[in-house]
Amino acid sequence: MNTVILLCSIIIGGAVAYVVYRCVLGYAVLRRAQAVSEEELSERGSVVKSMVSPVTRVLRASDLAFLKEKAQEYNAKLLQAGGMWGDSDGYDVLAAQIFFAVTLPALFGLLGGIRLLGGLGMLCLLLLAVLGYLYPGAKLKGKARDRQALFFRQFPNALDVLTICVEAGLDFRSAISYLTRVFVPGPVSEEMKLFQRHLRLGKHAASGLTEMASRIQIPEVSGVLSNMVQSIEMGSSMGRILRESAAEMRKKRALAAEEQAKKAVVKMTFPMVVLILPCVFIVLLGPVIMDLVSTF
Repeated sequence: MNTVILLCSIIIGGAVAYVVYRCVLGYAVLRRAQAVSEEELSERGSVVKSMVSPVTRVLRASDLAFLKEKAQEYNAKLLQAGGMWGDSDGYDVLAAQIFFAVTLPALFGLLGGIRLLGGLGMLCLLLLAVLGYLYPGAKLKGKARDRQALFFRQFPNALDVLTICVEAGLDFRSAISYLTRVFVPGPVSEEMKLFQRHLRLGKHAASGLTEMASRIQIPEVSGVLSNMVQSIEMGSSMGRILRESAAEMRKKRALAAEEQAKKAVVKMTFPMVVLILPCVFIVLLGPVIMDLVSTF
């Protein structure tokens, strides 16, 4: 009986921990994005890049069409959305996939996994190779998805700051400069700093905003940036467009939060039905069933 109670307690504790983890996941992503500095991120990236650099040079030297196509896909859709523009490109991701697909099975074999597991060791080698190949792409997609979610949450507040600056008499470039100085660290600040750098190099503001929309790849943000581009090209009031866009983005952010809250109920249904309810029935009905069995 004590064993059954202990097992039920472990299962219930695991289910509660899972639910708590899912609830605080969004907050953890926000705190991680604000706490990790650019220097730490560059140090982490430089270590991995130095490990896969020989493979990267081989891939760059090759003239295979499918490698170029895959590298362009990572550049256009994942690297930019993940905020990793600069000295990284799609060939680095491909090199990391090949590196981990070869290294993980090799380490497993050197540690004696094949000898200990026998025939099952070959299956483990194949599984590690597949996981090693898929991990860099999945990690990059997850980073891009988290960055897009954080950008979507921060963007209405950035529009409010721009609105106040423009209505106070600053021009658009000065408003962007002020925003980059006072806004909280995150993808919005990074994108605005990159946009400001392009302006200083002589690029037109409309072109910079269009490139920002292509990097972020969020339909709601792209619509707002498109309105800002039209305002710049036509010379209309930027303050009115920013204020209306900020109000609209706050509404969309609230709707997105409500949608996530509804999804949370569905996500919690599985651990409750599979893990919590059976344990409750065991605790409540277990003693009664044992008494009945002992009686008859």
